[in-house]
Amino acid sequence: MNELVKIVNGKIEKKIFISTAKECLKSPTPLCGCPLGIRRLNKALFIFADGVNGLSTINFETGDIKNLIHAGKNYNGYSVSFANDVDVLDEENVFFTDSTWLYDETNPYPAFFGGLATGRVYKYNIKTDTLTLLMNEMYYANGIQILPDKKSFIVSETLTARIYRYFFDGPKNGSTEIFMDNLPGHPDNLRLSSNKKSFWIALAMPRISGKYESVDTLLKYPSIRKILHNYMPHSILTAIFKYFNDPRNSKVYGLAIEADLNGKIQRSFHSPEGIVNNLSQLTDDGKFLYFCSYANPFLARIEL
Repeated sequence: MNELVKIVNGKIEKKIFISTAKECLKSPTPLCGCPLGIRRLNKALFIFADGVNGLSTINFETGDIKNLIHAGKNYNGYSVSFANDVDVLDEENVFFTDSTWLYDETNPYPAFFGGLATGRVYKYNIKTDTLTLLMNEMYYANGIQILPDKKSFIVSETLTARIYRYFFDGPKNGSTEIFMDNLPGHPDNLRLSSNKKSFWIALAMPRISGKYESVDTLLKYPSIRKILHNYMPHSILTAIFKYFNDPRNSKVYGLAIEADLNGKIQRSFHSPEGIVNNLSQLTDDGKFLYFCSYANPFLARIEL
């Protein structure tokens, strides 16, 4: 979980560990790091959100890693705890999500069971080392994608099964609107298609009509969320979440969708038996669509 992998033509070409400490090979700790969303920053560097350490860049040729945003450090009264995804406006300016400022990737589940509105979206200027808060009080901010107009981005709010659009330029500058609502699953990362005419939505957990869905239920009952978050040991919450989202214990329905740039669903991809599930991201190269999971170590693809 603390490594970055370069794959060329379907083969692993290089692995770079953020930390080589023995304990880091088992689970993320504050010493290890946990890379999540990643983008190309320029010809030499990629930038990635680290769910433990903050925001960093990596040079795959040299293996050099540089931490830009340090988790826990105070930036104008704000501190980042759980950097989850990032997108690049230009070589100096990026946008990224902080899923919850209370927890990090080593212990994210209390934010789920507590239904906490502690997610944020920031703009960061690399040159000036300036962090600007754009969106606040989100129910687990997750994937982020700048739209082709270069004036707005969309961002997943995982717990509410919703996607927002934020305008950072133009006549609507600074405003937010609901882009997609009542999705058939809880969204993780968002990525533009290779032709930039649509985008892919990875659904981390499906919302199947007629079936019990724990997150939706918890959002209806604030008192239960408060009890779970304040009085239930967080280790138990983690165990419960992992059990019900582990395909070895139950068939977790796999689901992903494609939507146009207006937020209208174009098609969906289903894996009822859970062969492909717990989806974190979809990316296409024009010929194949690639699926990856946040819970299972696989990369799958289908031909478009």
